[in-house]
Amino acid sequence: MASSLRRKARAGLGVLAELYIPEHLKTYQPTRRFTVAVSEGGGIETWEAQIHEEKIGDLTLATGKLIATDPAYGRFPEDITPFTRTVPPGTYSVVLGMVDEYTSRHYASNVYALICFSDNPIIHWELALCPEQNADELEGMQYFGFGVDSGTGCFLDEGLKYYLAQEEVQRLMGDVMTGNGDITLTMERGARMVVFIAGMGDGCYPCYWGLDTQDQPVCLLADFQILRSLEELLSMGQVSEPRV
Repeated sequence: MASSLRRKARAGLGVLAELYIPEHLKTYQPTRRFTVAVSEGGGIETWEAQIHEEKIGDLTLATGKLIATDPAYGRFPEDITPFTRTVPPGTYSVVLGMVDEYTSRHYASNVYALICFSDNPIIHWELALCPEQNADELEGMQYFGFGVDSGTGCFLDEGLKYYLAQEEVQRLMGDVMTGNGDITLTMERGARMVVFIAGMGDGCYPCYWGLDTQDQPVCLLADFQILRSLEELLSMGQVSEPRV
């Protein structure tokens, strides 16, 4: 069981390239509209989605070593590793990017989870990697991401990963899965981790660093792969032609 979780979390390969940045990140801007395209019935359906951001809690990073994972993997803390990039220790806001009611009838309402580190403009995006991941191994439209088997994801400091197996954490994680919302888990000494519903649920989701002119992190965004442009769907081979 542990080995299967480890393979998924560490070697989860999806359909985006390390050098390929999703269109909605290239033009990232909170509270904006975005054209969503989905494959349906052999064609493509598109509509305008209103994106808004909602704060769900504060994340404490005592070491500055950040982890994105499925909290259910807490049974195997030795398999959970932080990203290679670090940030200054501190407490940071976590927001969810959400879509309007019409779009949420097609897909889940959570389209990304984002940690805010500064107010600087984002100049470029970079795929977030863990030490055991090598971008040179990626081909075509592949990516590294964190695996999800419980329908939920979380952000936490490396120093808190051994708390994930605690009964209280597992119970509160269950509250999220039963629709009680996205919550902040407060650990001892005021340390906090943030748990959220991961888009459509189980899968493998990439994270991206938004970087400023000094190549310093402005944010980290976990992309639930719901926002897709028409061009992206066509390039993925999921559809052949638009619906007329």
